[in-house]
Amino acid sequence: MTQTILVHADASPEGLARLRAARAWADAHDGRVRPLLVAVEPQEPYGPGAAALKTALAARREAIAADLASAAKAVEAVAETAPETLFVRADRVRTDAASLMRTADLVVIGPPLRDDLFVDDDLFHAALFMSGRPCLVLPYRAEHAPFGRRIIVAWKDCRESARALHDSLPALKAADAVALVALKPEEDELFAGQPAFDRIGAALRAQNVKLPACTVAPKRGGAANALLRETRAFDADLIVMGGYGRSRMSEFLLGGMTRGMLERMECPLFMSH
Repeated sequence: MTQTILVHADASPEGLARLRAARAWADAHDGRVRPLLVAVEPQEPYGPGAAALKTALAARREAIAADLASAAKAVEAVAETAPETLFVRADRVRTDAASLMRTADLVVIGPPLRDDLFVDDDLFHAALFMSGRPCLVLPYRAEHAPFGRRIIVAWKDCRESARALHDSLPALKAADAVALVALKPEEDELFAGQPAFDRIGAALRAQNVKLPACTVAPKRGGAANALLRETRAFDADLIVMGGYGRSRMSEFLLGGMTRGMLERMECPLFMSH
């Protein structure tokens, strides 16, 4: 079955590179790319003097429309298909983006808060915590080397890890080699034990995943640093992991492991929540 891959793109070199990387992933995994452009509507003026700002607001909207048209041409030249456009109020970016993302099988996005662009932060949270879809998070860079041949799976005996493992299974089965890693300090009551870890390894091998390594590694220096050490040692080009968050009122905050990996990411992250 053809996989639908929704890609947040823009006309920047990094945005177009993300689109090219998504196309390469789609070609390797029987996918179809749908590029997405996102623009935030200027806020409607109110109160004293609002009428005087109407002309400036109209000019701003025209400028945004022109920028979107230019970006659409650049994106279409790379994607070879016309992009969808989400033109939305600032207070609805997360909810409207998440609703659109639910029509895809995989969402490709950049990391949150890149250069303090809050729309990136909103889109990341919509994708990971609200869409119910797996996310492929690509580092913010102008070009991406091929990835998905050597994959490391960061395993924790919890729902988020199980979802990431299930969602990434087609990629794991296609990889040349996969390493399964559990991180734990010397005393960690949350570590489910070697039998539980061995069960996951056996389940992956039963799916014909090439799994030469199953490692329980200490969290020396913190979980993110420990996982990066294992990633470099295995020469992995993709990390599969659960996306962890803490709920506060109606919004999610990034958990420590998720934030640490996003801040230090050296290769793409395949994440599910």
